[in-house]
Amino acid sequence: MFTLLLAVAAAAPQPKAPPKEPSLLVGEWVSESATVEGKPRPEFDVPGLRFTADGKGFVNAGTTKKKDERPLKFDPTKTPPEIDVLSFRGIYAVEKDVLTLCLAVDGPRPESFEPKPGNGKSVLIWTLKRAK
Repeated sequence: MFTLLLAVAAAAPQPKAPPKEPSLLVGEWVSESATVEGKPRPEFDVPGLRFTADGKGFVNAGTTKKKDERPLKFDPTKTPPEIDVLSFRGIYAVEKDVLTLCLAVDGPRPESFEPKPGNGKSVLIWTLKRAK
């Protein structure tokens, strides 16, 4: 009897996991500002990023006048979440409609958004806003 109950329980349909919430990243993001070591970098002319619902990300490596999308890598399961944009390794945070990236200009991937002064490693803080 016990074996029969186990067989019936195993054959019963398992409840479906709730659908995953859409990623906070999905959509178009436009560049708002960029700084290196706290100094504005207006020459940083990368228009923005795009993330799709199927988990892919793209950076427009062109300029605001010319589109040149290239894939990027990101891993939201890491703490903090990691992102690789072109040759830069970094981390990111999303708060409402603001995406902030902290990218290593040289050296290893940053571990926080507060770079340690005097460690000889420069980071680019790139702020983007969700496109309307």
